[in-house]
Amino acid sequence: MEITLNTAATLATRENLSMVPEHVQRYQDANKLPEGEHFRIVIDGTNVSKIGGGMAYSHALCIEKRDGDAWFNVYRGGMMQYRGAYSREIDNWDLCLSEPSILEEAKDAVTFGLRTGGGNVKIYRFSTKGLETLSVFSVRDHEATQARVKLLSDVVGDVKVFRSYVEKSLLGRWSNDAEIDVESGVVALLAVHYDRDYDAIVDQYKLFVWVKGKGFCSTGSSWTGLRHPGGKFYSVGMRVLSAAVADRGPNFLELAFEVGNKGQGWQEINHFRVKWE
Repeated sequence: MEITLNTAATLATRENLSMVPEHVQRYQDANKLPEGEHFRIVIDGTNVSKIGGGMAYSHALCIEKRDGDAWFNVYRGGMMQYRGAYSREIDNWDLCLSEPSILEEAKDAVTFGLRTGGGNVKIYRFSTKGLETLSVFSVRDHEATQARVKLLSDVVGDVKVFRSYVEKSLLGRWSNDAEIDVESGVVALLAVHYDRDYDAIVDQYKLFVWVKGKGFCSTGSSWTGLRHPGGKFYSVGMRVLSAAVADRGPNFLELAFEVGNKGQGWQEINHFRVKWE
């Protein structure tokens, strides 16, 4: 496999710093007020203990309307589970709701926003026609992109900046696991992906390689050979067992990385060539 290093210029063309939608920006700037003159937004929640498991957590979106001094319900979404009680369940943190805030309201309509545990801001409008989604915007991704753009000028020359850039590129259950000094001016990062939030194994991994003054690249993701051991309260990871430069030329390096988990008897070697202009 042959991979071409990315320079700061090529990385800049890939970073898409989108505009923040107007309603989302208003939500970001506003004092978070869930209650207005006519409506209020309520996040209902329930926690349920499951036999043989832990606690399951759910949220429901509710909208109430004022009638004199009293409030009555005009909308109730379903109770949606965002964290499961069993390790086999996949959590959906976008169903975890917080910080509701009214942006506009009239007697029969209200526009409001809220934040999700998945890093999104969602803007809704409720009227006699029902609930309408106006915007879903990943503030987490936007902020990470902003941070990466600021790092571009130094990412090729400074290994600490390279590490920070990679960490801000990893989303979801991906994380930076280890840094390996292959040789002077050549550094690799092992990034791992866990298959779930707890009682998890690393099911995928990838390697980032940085060559000082030239750029960096990623191998892309590969599946591991790890398995769930059974039981509870475990985490099965992996590591780089060895790293070496097998060959080099004026504009390339041939690298060999051995990765694995000796406890589970899984090991494999990655050979690839890194080249640059």
